[in-house]
Amino acid sequence: MVIEPQYEVAYEFSEGMAVVLDTDGGKYGFIDKKGDLVIPCQWDDAYDFCEGLARVQDNNGKYGFIDQTGKLVIPCQWDDANDFSDGLARVRNNRKYGYIDKTGKVVKRD
Repeated sequence: MVIEPQYEVAYEFSEGMAVVLDTDGGKYGFIDKKGDLVIPCQWDDAYDFCEGLARVQDNNGKYGFIDQTGKLVIPCQWDDANDFSDGLARVRNNRKYGYIDKTGKVVKRD
């Protein structure tokens, strides 16, 4: 199967979905391996799924995480965030770093 080119940007598949950038509004979303748009292009930036969650950026420049249905699991409240690894993501607000778990609870501060 071939997925026809229709997006300005497309990242490699991770956990069954790839990040794409639409050409009309310049927003990011996710497609499945059939090329179907699974999560609408509504994010200012988006990153691959890792451990079941993808990092997204809203139109206020804040980061949060969505699940594979597109539901915002961790609100966009962080100035910066890294992908999950070993169940934790490194986050930053106001030059202070910490780690959150998959529920968004801060479990450790740097």
